[in-house]
Amino acid sequence: MSKKKPRKSAAKSRKKHASPKKSAAIALYHDMLVSENFERCAERLFSILQTAQKQHPYKRRILFLDIQGHRNSAGGYDHDAFEILQEFTLGFLLPYLSEAHTPLYTAKNPKPQRNDIPPAITVVPSKDQKPLVRDETPETRKTKPSTKAITEYLGTGEGQCYICWRGPVERAHAVPLSLGGSNDMRNIVMLCKEHHQAAPDVNDPEAFWDWIDWRIDKEGRFNRHGIKPKDDHFAEVRETLIELYKWTEKEVDSLINATLLQEFYRIVDAETSTHFGVKRKASTEAWAYNRARLNLNR
Repeated sequence: MSKKKPRKSAAKSRKKHASPKKSAAIALYHDMLVSENFERCAERLFSILQTAQKQHPYKRRILFLDIQGHRNSAGGYDHDAFEILQEFTLGFLLPYLSEAHTPLYTAKNPKPQRNDIPPAITVVPSKDQKPLVRDETPETRKTKPSTKAITEYLGTGEGQCYICWRGPVERAHAVPLSLGGSNDMRNIVMLCKEHHQAAPDVNDPEAFWDWIDWRIDKEGRFNRHGIKPKDDHFAEVRETLIELYKWTEKEVDSLINATLLQEFYRIVDAETSTHFGVKRKASTEAWAYNRARLNLNR
């Protein structure tokens, strides 16, 4: 299988020196990763739209959207992908595009393309919508699916880590079996040993995929700027809380709070597990701190 890039998100002109004719157009590309939920994908698509307008004002915009995984037990798209395809792309983006090409349809804007793109949007989940997992009715598979089946579902090459694209790889559970996870293909991702050992061991699949997506961005920053990850445990917990969970520096500095720590240890005991003999992973600990704070705020 040919190697795919982990993310395609770009605004690219079809002609380098196209004159501002009506026919001049730019193509916008994005892969909705398995790790992207509705909110994150919507924000990225909007950012691509803004970038296209800024770099190529008033040119016709044609969106090409692909989707990795996001399948439900019936073989169709899960709620996240369906909402992106039907509600966000058709309902919100299309007026600002000339065309949209997706795995389900090709849509053309019957009206002139709008260029009054809002400066920002706020994407929030519906109030009556439950937290989404990869599939609400996972199969009770007793054995792990094959590496080939997993990589075809994820859209990656065999022997490639979903984060860093290096090998060899291991089959990692989003929710560990010890916390009620299944061997369903939607609960497994291929990771190298380093990232498998660093991944959070929690009973929250969305948190696992959020961490995966954050690590993909983080690895990109390492590669671009030559930054090396910190080895210090608390420094990594701190960085995860600030970058992934959006804590402020002041909030992280006030972690020594008796009420918060009591809830933190309750969550660690009830909703996390150990893996590879590592008792306290930084990623697991950061998730538990964030969950404790959310519980107390409620």
